[in-house]
Amino acid sequence: MQILTKALAFAASLAAAASLQASLTITFNMPGFGDETGTPTDGMYYAIIADTAGDGFDFSHYSTFDITQNEQFLPTLEGVTDDLYLFGSDGLTQTLFAPPLQAHGVVSSIATIPYNTSLLSPNDEFGLIWFADNAAEEGNAYGFVRGSDWLIGSNGDAISGLETVSPGAASYTIVPEPGAYAAALGALALGFVGWRRRRK
Repeated sequence: MQILTKALAFAASLAAAASLQASLTITFNMPGFGDETGTPTDGMYYAIIADTAGDGFDFSHYSTFDITQNEQFLPTLEGVTDDLYLFGSDGLTQTLFAPPLQAHGVVSSIATIPYNTSLLSPNDEFGLIWFADNAAEEGNAYGFVRGSDWLIGSNGDAISGLETVSPGAASYTIVPEPGAYAAALGALALGFVGWRRRRK
């Protein structure tokens, strides 16, 4: 009986580990991902963002973050959001020469996106984010797009047949971190104090 109990416990731990290590593959095959000017561009890094709370995306005002850190909740000036940033084993816009996609700035697919069941749930909405400067530092341009049927599946799913969208330009700009605003306000305050003293 004790051996059976240990075996069941071991099997449960393996199942839990497999659940946490599972992944998604999403096929897009969409052209037209552009830089700041809207020019379809190759070599731009892209990832997905999942809305884990079902309250919409804060995509228009993300602040500085490390695009190489997987499974992070993205920050804004108001604080950390529930927008989960995820990337897989591939993720650079490219040129495709074979029909039906003979185009530049193509997002083809993302494989092995981590699927942590404590963070993601089936039917979470997701969108694509791409980086014109391949970084998310202050002033860098990025784009975001999503389709009406872009929903996270279950562990191990291969998602395809998504609504095709027209991405266009990377039209958003990474804003400074809150600390940078605080430092700027502090500098302005010191400058004002100095100006008052000189006037006296």
